Amino acid sequence: MFNNGPGHPGQFQEGYAVSKPYQVLPPTAPVPAPNDVLETVVREGARKMLQAVLEEEVDEFLGRRRYQRTDEHRGYRNGHLPKRTIGVGMGAVEVRLPRVSDVPQEVSPDGFQSEIVARYQRRSRTQARLMVRLYLEGLASGDFEPVFRSLVGDTAALSPNSIVRLKEEWQQEYETWKKRPLRGRYVYLFADGLYLKAGDERDKTAVLVVLGVDEQGHKELLAMEEGYRESTTAWAETLRSLKERGLQEPPLLAIGDGALGLWGSGRGLSHHPPSAVLESPVLKRSRQTPQAPTCRGPQAAARISRGAQSPGVRAAS
Repeated sequence: MFNNGPGHPGQFQEGYAVSKPYQVLPPTAPVPAPNDVLETVVREGARKMLQAVLEEEVDEFLGRRRYQRTDEHRGYRNGHLPKRTIGVGMGAVEVRLPRVSDVPQEVSPDGFQSEIVARYQRRSRTQARLMVRLYLEGLASGDFEPVFRSLVGDTAALSPNSIVRLKEEWQQEYETWKKRPLRGRYVYLFADGLYLKAGDERDKTAVLVVLGVDEQGHKELLAMEEGYRESTTAWAETLRSLKERGLQEPPLLAIGDGALGLWGSGRGLSHHPPSAVLESPVLKRSRQTPQAPTCRGPQAAARISRGAQSPGVRAAS
């Protein structure tokens, strides 16, 4: 559920490779945009969660887990239907609905009908966007109860035991993802504090995000934590976690908004500071779209991505 998605090579133009220890990038050099990484993470996470819930719904209908046998016959699993596209807020995901055959009339005259899919057919765009925000908050906090309720509703046809089991599985996946070791060199680091809903700026609570770009141009979500965007302490804890997981060599460039508390803690990443520290309006621009942040829609993502190719990247004072 917490895959970063495939790498995206080819982000650097010829003549701007990063194999040398230090290089100076001209103002027109493209800076890899972080938004597509978040969009990929959220979309894939939502797809896996939705697929898991659909499988659990069939188990509940049949009254048994896969490969188990019971005395009561309520039908049987018969593979999956063709992939179906369902909108989840930041775009669409493909899921495969489980097929249930030989359902007795007295059990269900119409056979098995997914209540969860029917819920998505009635879902509004606003509700779908809410699910995206809740998923990101779940990534940052490890609490997937809100996003689970957004997926299946408060009256879903799942037993309490099934709900507990699913949440425990997701929690374990999250802990494994959060503690996974980091290997290799990240030459670019993007950092920002994302406000996931309008009004959060007032209490300064945000999701602290760190993205890395390695020497081959592959982008990866390195960390996502709850914290205060302008807090040096919160950013220091995030950087300390990265160091403990293996991020020891400083990046060539650390990119973020100049107001971040990150800069007060940035030297904690290594005994030596990055060769350059940049302030990028790309990240600031992403925070100024609270109704559609970087991962909430192809149109907003495209606008931010185009901004990442602009020459407006300047050295922070």
